[in-house]
Amino acid sequence: MRQDDKQRFIALRLTAPAPGIALIGTYDIDGSANASMALYLYGDDAEQRAAEGEPKWRNWFGETFKHPG
Repeated sequence: MRQDDKQRFIALRLTAPAPGIALIGTYDIDGSANASMALYLYGDDAEQRAAEGEPKWRNWFGETFKHPG
């Protein structure tokens, strides 16, 4: 994973709500700070769990990292 003065990410191993990984980080584009999060779930029910959790994560991310203006 590339780390430099324009981007920083961490990788987390998940055990809940299903086995998987999360990539969470920040990056700079043209002097503007941005946040990013990607969840990758594994297992037979991963698709179902992702579909159930996606609206909650989108809402949380949108409220936590509001775009100014």
